[in-house]
Amino acid sequence: MALKFYCKKDRGSQYKYNKIINKGNFTSVIRILDTCTSLILILLEQHPNCSFGLCSSRSIDFSNPKKLTENLENNQRFRVYSKFIQDRIGNITFTHLEYPSISSYLLINNSVADIRKKEEDIVKMFERTYNSIPDIGD
Repeated sequence: MALKFYCKKDRGSQYKYNKIINKGNFTSVIRILDTCTSLILILLEQHPNCSFGLCSSRSIDFSNPKKLTENLENNQRFRVYSKFIQDRIGNITFTHLEYPSISSYLLINNSVADIRKKEEDIVKMFERTYNSIPDIGD
């Protein structure tokens, strides 16, 4: 299962995940992130051993004539999302793993027998699903 969010008006755009919305309105960003993280509790009730991951899209500034695109590494969304997750979700249920080089974050459920093996499995799934993500191996 994947949780993806974007502005309803952008649903037909190939850049729906990259657009900067509500620029300067941090309250709306927090509201969106609160909604997304509230789903973690619901999913844990239904699937107690589930883990979570996120891939942060690079922003494209369409208000700039050159359509400036930020780098994949440690992008703005990743910095906001990872800080938010660290502040809201503790270490009792999940092991937190960051991948700043590709702006991705994992929450591995601590109930799994082998956290490193679960990490490898999720990373392989990401590589198959999101084949545009660069190799994150050593």
